[in-house]
Amino acid sequence: DSHRTSQRATQQGAEGETNTSGSTGGPWRHGTKKRSTDNEKSKKKLPSYLICDDNDINCQIVACILHKLTPCHCIITNDGLQAVDTFKTQPPNHFLAIFMDIHMPECDGITATRMIRAREVEVAKSTLTGTTGYLRVPIIGITADLDDEVHERCLQAGTDVVLPKPTKRETVLQALTQLNAFPKEGYSAGSSANNLEVVELHADH
Repeated sequence: DSHRTSQRATQQGAEGETNTSGSTGGPWRHGTKKRSTDNEKSKKKLPSYLICDDNDINCQIVACILHKLTPCHCIITNDGLQAVDTFKTQPPNHFLAIFMDIHMPECDGITATRMIRAREVEVAKSTLTGTTGYLRVPIIGITADLDDEVHERCLQAGTDVVLPKPTKRETVLQALTQLNAFPKEGYSAGSSANNLEVVELHADH
């Protein structure tokens, strides 16, 4: 009997270690862990947009508009250089579109757009990327400046569309439709969106 009791205790101890492995505090059931893993995989499959604006509220407005249009994953940056670095760290064709504020203190949107376009040319010349099908990412400029000269400078830098502030759902929808910057499969413009994942990256000053 003592031998059987020892076996049961050993078995229960092993099961306890298995159930709690990888937990951050308390038991973690296998079913819960599997569902969490499935959720993480689901999030990674969401279409991705990059939003750059030095004003957090403006970033959140764009993210909320996108959420109402399609389930999506938004990466938010507050500086042009940070947006460029974020773009460089992702594989080709990762972002469906980039929303770029034009007037920012450290690195403005026009300069950041030029750097992104230069990076695209650099990457497109590589053999590996050439075999995977490289696409030019749509860049949507956002500004409260109505000066025609600023608008022209944006287009010359490589901006595809310039939207006025405050950002509105109708103009974002029109721009994404014009640039074909919606997911190719699974979701459509104006669909009921239940998923939104926002990652905020703040520059160190």
